[in-house]
Amino acid sequence: MFQTQHSEPFTVIGLALRTTNAEAFETIPAHWQRFYRDELLARIPGKLSDDVIALYTHFEHAGRDNDGEYTFVIGAPVTADAVPPEGLIQVDVPAVRCAVFEVERGHPERVGETWRTIWQQQGLPRRYVCDHERYRTDGRIHIHVGLR
Repeated sequence: MFQTQHSEPFTVIGLALRTTNAEAFETIPAHWQRFYRDELLARIPGKLSDDVIALYTHFEHAGRDNDGEYTFVIGAPVTADAVPPEGLIQVDVPAVRCAVFEVERGHPERVGETWRTIWQQQGLPRRYVCDHERYRTDGRIHIHVGLR
């Protein structure tokens, strides 16, 4: 089950990967490994917290579906004036009404399972503009799916 809420706009600086759903179960875990191996969270300027944000954005078929390519970014919420260091990008996440799905606390390995549940939701009016996962330092994990 999920809750509906209105999210405020925010800015993220992070490491970007262009991928597809067909490749995601290979490319995304490797991307996470690189993010932590290279200690990129420590390199992000202007962080508002140590929460980690994983964004799904720049969909090939934005507004329609998540078929085709999209950009997956792992980073942190930052001040609007923060400048990304070399190798990282900045993404401005718009305000949106979203469905929020909770992943079992402290179990990031269950994020994929939660996404499978989301994909099976009949009639969920998704926007396909910018969805994100928020990994809080206390172990809470929420998936925010933009709604029309």
